Amino acid sequence: MASFWVFRIGYRRYFFLNGLDSVPAAIAYPLVAVMIVVGSIISDIVLWKKQVNRGDVLLWALLIFSLIMLNL
Repeated sequence: MASFWVFRIGYRRYFFLNGLDSVPAAIAYPLVAVMIVVGSIISDIVLWKKQVNRGDVLLWALLIFSLIMLNL
């Protein structure tokens, strides 16, 4: 039965929803949101060779801070 749900909703959602059994949602949702943003920033720098300036770092920090505050 579990393999049906993995196929139906996808691996990431399946493991995220199963992880909510052991981690409270108040921690899991902001953590997942921040990790998506951090992963996007890292891929932007590493894969696309983005030149980072001071404004980018400030905006990224504000974005991560706002995601944490929004989810609390």
